[in-house]
Amino acid sequence: MVIDIKLNKNHLNKYGEYPVVVSVSHNTKTAFIPTGISVEEKNFVGGAKGVYIKRIPNADEINSQLHSMLIDFQNKACGLKPYELDKMTVTDIKKFLLSEQTALSERPTFIEYARSIENKYKGSTQKLVHRTIEVLCEYWNGRPVFFDDITTGMLRDIDDELAKKGNSLNTRAIYFRHFRAIINRAIDDGITVNYPFRAFKIKSAAKKKQQMTAESLRKIANMQFDATENLRELARDVFMLSFYLCGANLKDIYYWEKNALRDGKICFVRQKIKRFEPEKVQITLQPEAKEILNKYRGRKFLFNFAEQYPNYDTFIGNIDKRVRTLREAAGFNELTMYYARYTWATIAYEIGIDEKIISRSLGHQETTVAGKFYILYNWKKTDEANRRVIDYVFK
Repeated sequence: MVIDIKLNKNHLNKYGEYPVVVSVSHNTKTAFIPTGISVEEKNFVGGAKGVYIKRIPNADEINSQLHSMLIDFQNKACGLKPYELDKMTVTDIKKFLLSEQTALSERPTFIEYARSIENKYKGSTQKLVHRTIEVLCEYWNGRPVFFDDITTGMLRDIDDELAKKGNSLNTRAIYFRHFRAIINRAIDDGITVNYPFRAFKIKSAAKKKQQMTAESLRKIANMQFDATENLRELARDVFMLSFYLCGANLKDIYYWEKNALRDGKICFVRQKIKRFEPEKVQITLQPEAKEILNKYRGRKFLFNFAEQYPNYDTFIGNIDKRVRTLREAAGFNELTMYYARYTWATIAYEIGIDEKIISRSLGHQETTVAGKFYILYNWKKTDEANRRVIDYVFK
């Protein structure tokens, strides 16, 4: 039995690419396990030193993931005894390698699975998931499509078709993000191992943002509120808290439990990417943020927001509504919670902080093999950068 990463040259898509597959060979027969990646033959280099592809976006990350997938399957195959192998067909071996996932014959189609989890989303996200499912139903025109059928080439075809129908770049990006979220959930649920988004970049057009000045931030931080404006005061405090914590996302702040604060540092995994077991973010609590913590300290949670509001959607709805009311007082035309994160990063860049430090401080994960496996990031750099940004604005 031989397990390797190969090109399936039986299928050539309209972009001149072949699917990259896990090839399982046994007794002169071969079966393929899809990886969701398609590349031109000239960009496939065969696996020497763990390198399978080159000259495509995110090649280092894709090579790392392909190598991990191959090692997982090879390790699992080592558990088969020789007398077991003698009785198995190559299809049996493929099913065995995928046995921790749902049996192939029992797997739902993409649409069946997507509809089964649709109600697990809430509010506007649920509406967007529903709309994404409708878009895909229209594209597939009733044809049953399984997760293993979805390839990078298919994603490009869907993108081309949506563009022809007049969908803007950002509208398509919304559909593809929710499409990807459903696939990620299916992987977590053991429905599939196929991840076609590794080599497909979701493109979007950046909306031009108004530059928020240090003066505007100072005005917001120094605003005074009377007893009837407690919700606006909360919104101001949450906005500034995010800024003081390197633009931390409100969803992360909402879910932090008390043990997230250790030795003066907030250590957490971002809600957005926690399924991928990323490295924890570590941010020292600066005095300005500590002052806000003392004002809103929770019992079970670090901040009492999760104890005051029944769920995150209700909390963010209330905060965003009040944050928008602060824009005129700050002499600013537009204001949402996202501006705390955007402004921290922009100011950091303007005062000369390295982009890699900015990226890690925002909670972005390292994508290179060296960065993921060999280089330990020094979070003191984030603390120094954060202090410089805060001092730049207020001193």
